[in-house]
Amino acid sequence: MIIRPGSLFEIYHEGHKVASGFLGRDGSIWGVAVEPDHQRHGHGAVLMHRLIEAARVMQHRRVWLKVYASNEPAVALYYRLGFRVCGSDCTTENGAKVLNLT
Repeated sequence: MIIRPGSLFEIYHEGHKVASGFLGRDGSIWGVAVEPDHQRHGHGAVLMHRLIEAARVMQHRRVWLKVYASNEPAVALYYRLGFRVCGSDCTTENGAKVLNLT
């Protein structure tokens, strides 16, 4: 598996991209998105497993991400995958709470 820092990962289902996300140079996971019609079908979990495995291949000791606290399905998925809140939470300009997870 050849992985470059800043790699884009995509999940396809029946020839259509249904999920994507990036793995940063520092082990950050960002830009994770699953098409609305394909949410809750396991595509997000498959994507996250691939991102985490890629981080291991790149020899990152930990991965981290940020997620809106109001995105309950995503928060639940990340908790199922073993992520936990770390550091302090922050709030965006519009008042949305963001969780830091590792």
